[in-house]
Amino acid sequence: MKENRRGVFLSLLVAVSCGVGAQDLVVPAGNEVLTDARTSSEGVLAWVVVGNLDKTLGQLMVLATGSPAKPAERNALLDHIGLGLGLQGATQAIDASRPIALAVLSPRGEAGDLQLLVAVPVRSGQAFLQLLNKALNRHPGGTQREAAYTAGQGLLVVGIFKDPDGTVAYMAFQSGASAHARHVLFPIRETPFEGLVARVLLEELPEALRAKLDQAATELATLLAFGQRSDPRATHGMRHLRRATQYVGSVSALDIRANASPEGVRLEFEARALPGSPLAENVAAQNPGPTWGAELMPEDALLVYATRMSPRRLQEDTEDLVMYLGALSPDTPEKRHSAWRSALGDWGRFLTGETVFATWPAEGGGIGVGGAFRASFPARSRNATTRAYLALGPSMGKLMAAELGLDPGKIHFRVRARENAGREGGTATDELELMPRWPASASREKKAFQWLYGDRIVLALATIGDQVVWAAGRDHRARLHTMVRAALGEKTPSMAGNPGFARARDQAPEGRVSLSYLSTAGVARLVGRVFQDTDSMTPERELMLAPFLRPSAKQDAIVSTTRVLRNDAGASYLLATLVPPPALAELGRMGGAMWRIGFSYLLGPPPLPPIPAPPASLIPPADLGPATPPMPPTGPGDVPTGRGT
Repeated sequence: MKENRRGVFLSLLVAVSCGVGAQDLVVPAGNEVLTDARTSSEGVLAWVVVGNLDKTLGQLMVLATGSPAKPAERNALLDHIGLGLGLQGATQAIDASRPIALAVLSPRGEAGDLQLLVAVPVRSGQAFLQLLNKALNRHPGGTQREAAYTAGQGLLVVGIFKDPDGTVAYMAFQSGASAHARHVLFPIRETPFEGLVARVLLEELPEALRAKLDQAATELATLLAFGQRSDPRATHGMRHLRRATQYVGSVSALDIRANASPEGVRLEFEARALPGSPLAENVAAQNPGPTWGAELMPEDALLVYATRMSPRRLQEDTEDLVMYLGALSPDTPEKRHSAWRSALGDWGRFLTGETVFATWPAEGGGIGVGGAFRASFPARSRNATTRAYLALGPSMGKLMAAELGLDPGKIHFRVRARENAGREGGTATDELELMPRWPASASREKKAFQWLYGDRIVLALATIGDQVVWAAGRDHRARLHTMVRAALGEKTPSMAGNPGFARARDQAPEGRVSLSYLSTAGVARLVGRVFQDTDSMTPERELMLAPFLRPSAKQDAIVSTTRVLRNDAGASYLLATLVPPPALAELGRMGGAMWRIGFSYLLGPPPLPPIPAPPASLIPPADLGPATPPMPPTGPGDVPTGRGT
C-alpha cells in the first residue's frame, strides 16, 4: 500500500518538478500571509527547491540549441511533459517562475513511512484543482480548507494558501497536513537560488538509515581498495574517492546545487562537517590559497591541474604510491616497501605543497606533459628527488607501464636517473630516462608508444630557487627551456595569459585547494590531428568535432575545483564543476569523455614524484592505423575507446 501510494505521489511530483504541476484548487483558500515565526523545520530529513524552473529550462534550451528559447517554446515543452503524465494544460495553472519545493520528513513511529510534502506556486487555486480533477479521483476526506484525492490506496490532500510571493498549493499525504506542509516548506521556498538546490540532513537520519549509509560507505571503500581490483592504476586513480568514504559519518549535511547560465551548467556539492569530527579535522588540515604556477605552464596546454597539498595529504599520497607499487610488484619483499616509503618521505619533506601539472600537444606529434612544484632547500631537494627515483628502481618501469596502460609483466623499462645531465637557460638539469624493451608480440603497443614519445621517455627537471619545473615528451627540451625562462622571471607565453583560465582562476577563490582546467577546443584539435595523422578522419568525425572548434568556443573549458570553508557556521568541503555549452550538448559522446578527463584529477591527481604520463583517456589505443581510430570517441554515437576510458 505504501509503495503504491508513494508511486502515485512521485508521479505527481515528477510532473510538478518538471514544471507541469498546476492549477489552483476549488476549495476555500487560506488567505493569511505566513510569517517566519510560524515555520518549522523539525523532523526534516531532506529538501529540494527549484528556484525558477521557467528560466532554467529556457537556459537549458539555449545551451542545447544555441538559440534563445521563446516563451511559447518553453510552455510547449512544459505542456508536452505534462500531457505525458496525464496533466493537460499545466502551464495555465503553474507559475514556473516561482520556487517549487519538496521536503522529506522523518517517519512517525518505528514502523512509520517517510512523509513527503510539496509546494507548487500556482496562478490560481481554481485552475490547479481543475487540473487535478482531470488527473485524479476526488476523495470525500479532507478538511474545510483542503481538497482530497485518491492516490493509489492512500490520500493526497491539497491546500491553497496566500504566501508573500503569491498563491501556493501545499500538498501532503495525510488529512489536515497541508497547513503543516506550509509551515515546513515556506522558509525552504525562500532559499535564494534560481537553479536547483537540495540538502540532505544526514545527522537527522533515523538510526537504521544511518547504519545502512555507513555500511554502503564501508563496502565502497573495500571495493576501491588495493587487492580488491585487478587494475591497480584505476584503484590508485580513485584514491581520493576512497578516502572520502571514511568521512561519511562526519557529515552533518550534504548540499547539492545546480544552475544553468550562458557559461554552461554548474554543479556544486558541499559536505558540511560535524563539529570536532574527522571531516572537520581534515578541512582544518587543508592548505588553501591562490592557484600557483600558471605562468610556468605552456599557453597551448590542454589540461592544467593545480593544487596546494597539505602535509597530511603528502603523507597519504606517499602511502598510496607505495601501495600502488606493491600491487604492481606483489612479490616485492616488505623491506623494499620500507625503502620506497623512506625515500619518498625524505623527498616529500622538502615540498611546500604548491604543485601544477599540464599536458599539451607535442611538437612533432604525440603528447607532452610537464609541471612544477615548490620545494625548500633547493640543493637538498634536488638530491632527494634523484634518490627517490633511484629507490623506486625497476618498480619505476612497472609504474610507467601501468600509467600508459601497458602490461607491466610484458613491457619492461630500463630506468636511469642522472643529475647534471644537461643545461637549459644556464641552469643545470636532471633527467629520468625510461627505455622500453619490446617483445615481438607488442608491435601495436610499440607503435602507440612511439607516436607519444619516440623511442624513449626523457623527463627533464630544472631547479630555480624554490621552483622545480619539469617536462617530458618529444619536445621536452624546448618546453623546459621556456619554463626555465619563466621561472627566472622572464615574461613568456603561458596559461597565466589565457583569458579563460584567468577567469576560472579568479572565480570564487576563497578557500580553494585544487583547480582542474580542460580546454575543450584544445582536446578537439588534438583528436582531429590524430585522426588526420592516422588517415582515419571521416565526415561524421568532422561533424562531431565541429561544435568544439567554432571560433566562439575557443575559451570554453571544463573547470572543476575543490574548496574548503572555515567560518563561524562550521567547516565545509566543496566540490564544483562547470560543463560549458559544447561539452553539455555532446555529453553522451565526446563531451562526456572530456568531462571525465577534466574531473578525474580531483579524484586521483597525478602521482608525485612526477611520472611522465598524460591522462589515461588521452593515451591512444595500441591499434594505431588508418582503419582504427586512435583517440576517443570513435564515432558520432560511440563511447570513447581510449586506453583509460
